[in-house]
Amino acid sequence: MTLRYLLIGLFFVVLSATSVPALATPYGVIEFSTSAIRGFVVEDGESRGLQIAARLPMLEQAPGTPANLAAVLAQADSLVVEMVDQYRVDHSHIYVVVSSGLAETEQFKNVLRDAITRRLGLDPDILAASTETRLNFDGAVAGLIKARRREVVLIDIGSGNIKGNFLNTRGTPPHIPFEWRELGVKQLAKRARDLTQGPNPGLSYDDALASVIDHELRPAIRAELAHLPDLALHKRVYLSGGIVWAFALLSAPRDQRRWVPLNAFDDPATTPHGRHLAPGAFLSALNDLDARRQRSIDALYSPGGPGGCLFTESQIAHSDSASRDTLCESVATEIDRLSKQVFDVNEIQAGFAILRALYQELSMQDKTVFYLREALWLWTIPYVAERINRHLEPAGDQPPFPEVKW
Repeated sequence: MTLRYLLIGLFFVVLSATSVPALATPYGVIEFSTSAIRGFVVEDGESRGLQIAARLPMLEQAPGTPANLAAVLAQADSLVVEMVDQYRVDHSHIYVVVSSGLAETEQFKNVLRDAITRRLGLDPDILAASTETRLNFDGAVAGLIKARRREVVLIDIGSGNIKGNFLNTRGTPPHIPFEWRELGVKQLAKRARDLTQGPNPGLSYDDALASVIDHELRPAIRAELAHLPDLALHKRVYLSGGIVWAFALLSAPRDQRRWVPLNAFDDPATTPHGRHLAPGAFLSALNDLDARRQRSIDALYSPGGPGGCLFTESQIAHSDSASRDTLCESVATEIDRLSKQVFDVNEIQAGFAILRALYQELSMQDKTVFYLREALWLWTIPYVAERINRHLEPAGDQPPFPEVKW
């Protein structure tokens, strides 16, 4: 299998047939998650540091059972070929990562590892939950000065589990992970649906979901706070995960009037093209989304009003109508994929209920809340840095992630 990719790479180098600009030193990352397969190309620009050079089209299929492994691996194989052909990634520089939620049982973990190795010719790295949250944390805070990093707690809301991480300011270990198992978006939505079909067939989904949140999620959060009281002391809450991507996407994506850039020095004046996150106004955005959802499904999926998306005055002044139309089309495409392939309406409602419970239980009204669409791939930069034994620090005032392109 390795020889095959070497020959493909040699063939395309000789032809020089590619529309992709040559990258300094490219690395490929393929992630097998519980809901999809994602591919990333990371460039080592030396003085500019590690940066995401490309995000390959997400494959909305995951190897949940041994039965569908062959079909899933064929799709993953296409990502490998694209990395080698289009981005000149050496086959030995492609890393395969399997999320902890996908390989929870030892038996399936071994089946998955053997199948990936045989088909792709690559040895997969099966991450522990604590490693995932540490990488997400390191990716989220990479642009912050060290004093700021101690103020951050990162919470990763997955489909199956909710995980988190913060720095230990009292000694070792350096990172303190926590996890609420089987309390993720799709798990809670399923349990709420099951309640409506159980001994109380007249129970509404809204009431069933509220019961699951109050009797399962909130007690778990409170137990963790009793065990880790420092969890409640952090001034900054960084949210990541699929539902956070959905939340950011649906929260009036063109309206950036209350957004600030976050860069290496945490100073909006330093880098005008820093990584943009949305702080504050978290509860009002959540209330707005819930109100839209209660009005209609169409209202939920129309963040800029019927048939539109929002722009700031600055964006209108510095772009033409054609480019704005293209950006709106991109947002509409993502929302369509969200609604048809990622989460159904019940799952989105469960995700919003999780966000509200976290807001209340962690007293987020006293904190700065950050959420961003980049949340799904925060971990890739620190992961590649560790694989190639690079110390991850911001280079000058260059943020480690590109500006969010809406």
